[in-house]
Order: sequence, then C-alpha cells, then structure tokens
Amino acid sequence: MDITFRLLDPEELPIILPLVAILNPSLPADVLAQRLQHMRHHGYRCMGGFGNNTLVAMCGLWSGTKFYCGRYMEVDNVFVHPAQRCSGIGQRMMESVEILARKEGCDVLMLDTYVTNTRSHKFYTSQDFETIGYHMNKNLDGSRYFAGK
Repeated sequence: MDITFRLLDPEELPIILPLVAILNPSLPADVLAQRLQHMRHHGYRCMGGFGNNTLVAMCGLWSGTKFYCGRYMEVDNVFVHPAQRCSGIGQRMMESVEILARKEGCDVLMLDTYVTNTRSHKFYTSQDFETIGYHMNKNLDGSRYFAGK
C-alpha cells in the first residue's frame, strides 16, 4: 500500500480518534474527544499517514523550547494500525516528522515511551533516539499506571 504523510489541518483532527481509541481502550470516546479539543488549544498537531484515503498511521506533535536542548519537537501517541505494522510505515512517518522538525528549526526530536513497551524501545533506538532520563508522573487522584510494578 502506498502511504502519504502530511500534517492534518486542525479541523481534521477528529479523524484520529478511532486510532487513539485503539491506543487507549479504557477511555470512553467522549473523554478522548474532549481531551483532543483541549489539546488543540494548547498547540497539539498531528502527522497522519494515509493509504487509499484512509488514516492508517498517526503521531501527535508538540513544539517548544527547553533550557537543556533548545527548540524541540515532541512526538506523542505514535501509532500504526495493527494491520499495517512491520511494513516500514513507522520509519517513514518518523522520517517525515524529522523533515518537518528540521524545517521548523528544531534542534531535537523527543518522545516518551512506556517502560513496558520494549518493542517501541527497539524501534526508537533503531531510529537513533537515545535514552537520556526518566519521565515520571504522579497521579493526583492516587491512581497508578502500572500497579504492582
């Protein structure tokens, strides 16, 4: 399947919700839609991968500046539809993101990945990402992401 990658227009962003729901099966669709609306107002963008006019891959994008690294683009919620995995789509999407980041004057691409997602660790390492620290959360409601770990 021939895949094309492009930034989604802000009004197109709701088309990502079915893929986001696969990534977040425990969250109701209305919660995901509300969060997307909030994220849009805080600079969220999305790269989409289309095959036969169907969204088969996506990744969210955030941009900013930090003292330690300068201008950055953060890649968020990288997802390739399960039927399309292991076909090079993820690599091509990350190449498209890198081109965009360079065009926008970014010095760094960054991302978070769950410690339990070892498959993604292998993929990102193959894309020349390096582990430089830990991303840590404290849920203010007392809940845990990985209870017992």
